[in-house]
Amino acid sequence: MTPRHVARRPGADLALASEAVKTATQATFAITGSSSPVAMVETQRRFAATWFETAASNFMAMGVLALDAQAAAITPFQRTIAANTERLGR
Repeated sequence: MTPRHVARRPGADLALASEAVKTATQATFAITGSSSPVAMVETQRRFAATWFETAASNFMAMGVLALDAQAAAITPFQRTIAANTERLGR
């Protein structure tokens, strides 16, 4: 799914936050369950790379959510302006 599709899902903001918590929890258990310091560092590196990839995608999705919220907030003003312009004959 693209960030735009993710952001348009109902509850997308909660889904993004939930996914972040799930990833952090998985990382914590995987890192603490490592068999050696080298394995611990490798596990941490793998989760950090995954986190950055997810964060980039979530950043785009949150941007789409913000743009959609802004558009929804401005719509009543646009309708009022259009109605007043028509009513006043301008």
